[in-house]
Amino acid sequence: MKFFIGLFGVTVCVLGGYKWSGGFLHQLWHPSEYLIIAGGAIFSLVIGSSMDTIKGIGRDFKFAVRGTKFKGESYLELFSFLYLLFDKGRRSGMLALEDDVDRPEDSEIWQQFPAILHNHHVKDFVCDILRIKILGNLNVHEIEALMDIELDTHHHEALQPSGAMQSMADGLPAFGIVAAVMGVVITMGYITEPPEVLGQKVGAALVGTFVGVLLAYGFAGPIASALKNVAEEDGAYLICIKTCLIADIQGYQPNMALEFGRKTVPSVARPTYGELDERIREVKASVKKSGQAANVEPSKPTTIIIKRIKKGDPAHHGGAWKIAYADFVTAMMAFFLMLWLLGSLSDAKKMGLSRFFSSPSPMVSAGGTNSSVLNFTGEPRPESEFDPDPSEVATANSDQVIELDELLLKLKEQIETSEAFKDYKDQLKLDITIEGLRIEMIDDEDRPMFDVGSPTLKGYAELMLKTLGATIAQVPNRVSIAGHTDGRTYSAGRLEYSNWELSADRANAARRALAQSLPKDVKFGRVVGLADSVPYDKTDRYSATNRRISIVVLNAATERAIGLREDLPKKPETPTPVDGDSTNAPPATIE
Repeated sequence: MKFFIGLFGVTVCVLGGYKWSGGFLHQLWHPSEYLIIAGGAIFSLVIGSSMDTIKGIGRDFKFAVRGTKFKGESYLELFSFLYLLFDKGRRSGMLALEDDVDRPEDSEIWQQFPAILHNHHVKDFVCDILRIKILGNLNVHEIEALMDIELDTHHHEALQPSGAMQSMADGLPAFGIVAAVMGVVITMGYITEPPEVLGQKVGAALVGTFVGVLLAYGFAGPIASALKNVAEEDGAYLICIKTCLIADIQGYQPNMALEFGRKTVPSVARPTYGELDERIREVKASVKKSGQAANVEPSKPTTIIIKRIKKGDPAHHGGAWKIAYADFVTAMMAFFLMLWLLGSLSDAKKMGLSRFFSSPSPMVSAGGTNSSVLNFTGEPRPESEFDPDPSEVATANSDQVIELDELLLKLKEQIETSEAFKDYKDQLKLDITIEGLRIEMIDDEDRPMFDVGSPTLKGYAELMLKTLGATIAQVPNRVSIAGHTDGRTYSAGRLEYSNWELSADRANAARRALAQSLPKDVKFGRVVGLADSVPYDKTDRYSATNRRISIVVLNAATERAIGLREDLPKKPETPTPVDGDSTNAPPATIE
């Protein structure tokens, strides 16, 4: 009960204080971070612990929940049990205990105390020591040393579950920082968003640190301490048995041997002298029923030296939180330094930085554009019709890349504010690909850009293209236009006319509409019809979204790749060796 009251109190105080100070509990609900922190900590526990240790955590947890494992009554039962063994050994000789030692399950004394009989640690410990006493081959100091070794081994094993749990508790803040840093990385992909969006992302990232610290010091750490207390109680119980056995071996009377053991019992569970004496009187009364106890004079007792087990503390790792805290401070310093530096960047440069962290593919080192045309589904983008030479992409004009980023921002603003796009915002898709800035006008069943089988633009579509052209004209880049259809076979009575011709005619219609807003000296890089070869919706070839016009404002690397620019030297060709002798081949020359 006390265990659950403590856990409930921690939860109520932390979350209640947060709510009282003006926070909202839903802001703390981020299952992905809980998975990172709790899952990572649990499986790290599995990696670093044996199966016996993991089972021991579950076993000791039961006793931790119940409270104190050995209470005053438990020790009174122990003293009663030991008195019967010691008294029988004094009355009938040590050989009389042989059956009790070899077959404790059949012993009348053991059967009176089922809790002790079912505790295999106690059973093995008592039987082993009494067996040595029966053999009589070792003196008391040798037996005591042997007992110390066994208790030390048992104590070490008993502390392993609490040590493993404490190690997990020490690792939870670090996993919280891992979740926080990953959240910061995700936040970088939204660096162009308004402050309120960035604030939400940063807050979500910091929740990881909060959860890691709370789980470590509010739950896992106290549970580890509770498991350690269970192990300490086991150790104190065995030390009490050891003290009683040593006193009996040295010749003390049973009631005096038990008094030595009573003094080693922790104060919270130690019975008083009167309680022990009363219990021994009851046991003596039961013994007298079977015969008068022998009056044996004890030998002159020697000094009893009670050696406490030197308890190591494998469950304590007090310095781990310092490392985690240092990592967190370093990460936050880097994050806020980054925010300070971002204040001096233009919106276009922020856009490039955002694409780097929001794209699943690496970026080109020099240009700042995405080096891959893969979308988040892993499928190739429609307009990627070539694989440019990496050297050519790397030598792209970075100023031109920034111009495309700025153009992207202007187009987004235009779409949000212009009346021409008021009802058609969802039909426009803008992004940066390896070819350049891509604008996709996607068809809709309710708002088609063309009549069925017609290459003639609807009025609203033509107005949109004219409006876009006025903004595109602000950059000197060439423009590529691609027309796409769905998978339906074209049937208008013209066998020689198919979706290929239709898509090409629609692309050319878009070119004419754009040309009305573009300067006359602006050249179109390509106008192509792709029919249904590159569907937008790959799950449904007949979807209206497959009918679209793709406009790409080309970058320099793309223009060179499709042969529109010749401003870079060509790679020298190695001459073919004459007569098969490569050593006599003339050196290559570049003109």
